[in-house]
Amino acid sequence: MWFEGYDQTNDERYREQVWLPRQAALLRELRRADADVLCLQEVTSGQHSFLELLLKEEWIRKDYWVSDIDGSYTFRAWYGVVIASRIPIRKFVVVPFPSSYGRVALMAHFKTMPGTEEMVVGNSHLESLPGSVPRERVEELQRIQLNLTMTYFDQCANTGIFAGDLNVSDEDAVEGLREGWGWNDLSGSEPTWFAGNWHPDRIFLRSPAYEGSSRGNSQLLGRTPSGISIAAHGSHVYTPSDHFALLATIVRTAPLGATFSQPLAASTEVVDMSLPLQICAQPRWSVRKTQEAVGSDSPAILHAHREVSSAIQLLNYEAHKFRDECYVYSDQRQQWFKLWKDKGGWWAYENTMAVPRVEADLIFWRTRVVTEAVKMLNDDTDVWDSDVCYVFSEAKNKWFKLWSC
Repeated sequence: MWFEGYDQTNDERYREQVWLPRQAALLRELRRADADVLCLQEVTSGQHSFLELLLKEEWIRKDYWVSDIDGSYTFRAWYGVVIASRIPIRKFVVVPFPSSYGRVALMAHFKTMPGTEEMVVGNSHLESLPGSVPRERVEELQRIQLNLTMTYFDQCANTGIFAGDLNVSDEDAVEGLREGWGWNDLSGSEPTWFAGNWHPDRIFLRSPAYEGSSRGNSQLLGRTPSGISIAAHGSHVYTPSDHFALLATIVRTAPLGATFSQPLAASTEVVDMSLPLQICAQPRWSVRKTQEAVGSDSPAILHAHREVSSAIQLLNYEAHKFRDECYVYSDQRQQWFKLWKDKGGWWAYENTMAVPRVEADLIFWRTRVVTEAVKMLNDDTDVWDSDVCYVFSEAKNKWFKLWSC
């Protein structure tokens, strides 16, 4: 959906002349697709957000189950991924990733008939291309995120569909992972980037009962000009988004009523959306399952503003003490956010992520080194009686949230 410009929607002129017309063009494309399942990325939340506009559409309200109503259930930042489905949904599950931007995989479990296959559709927006972190780190995170996603499907679904913006820069590595997991690529070969020569968006399928139509050649949507020109990426974007959409059709090849061996059960059938869900063979702590947190006494807290957009304006245009990063509490979202500069030295809405607040009764005081804490927690299961803790890193001078699955 492309969140470009969302931070400017408080400007009435920009909102009416640029933002809302582009959102209307996106909604027209979605309705024209007439898809049974919609997998959307970069969905903004809050006032004037794409999510707010989507849920006002009568055709959505009438026919679709939607994974979130305001971003508070499944998002880990001010934007996230959304699944809307005409097919009844039994449950939505969030699989959180190690990520610089709060990325997750969102899983929709369909209400299939008892005794038939378990059918799951996943939607994700993998780690962004290099910017604030080196390319090697981004590619490592993308592989970890794909592996977590495919592991979930392996445990939970006979028929799995995984769609999303993979942001892939290492195509060969992704292809190797996909083939190793036994999935088919329905995406076709056409570029999905507005400027061509890049194919970050994919639809993968693994199923004993269905196959992709047209031998994997998905239809490309979203190439019709929106009537709005957006200066971005060193060019001008005239289409509703800087990505094109993929529309794939799957066809049932197994007889109706056919039964399949059931997959392993998910880690839990009752999913608390407020807690991280991890897929693993046994409970373990890991340095990969850490997330930066903010302590109430942190000197990096910006107290002057309690909204991210106004904080960014202050950071860019007024005197302040923060060099490269800071934390801001959003009254609107009731959530802490980390903000940091981009490569050009500017604070930007894209460079934000939601961070948890340190809970005093869950602080692990035995060490001030995250790796040592992980070792202690794994070596002695009696050293800690919760699956979450907070550790202060002396080396980083920051708090971190740790969890086990």
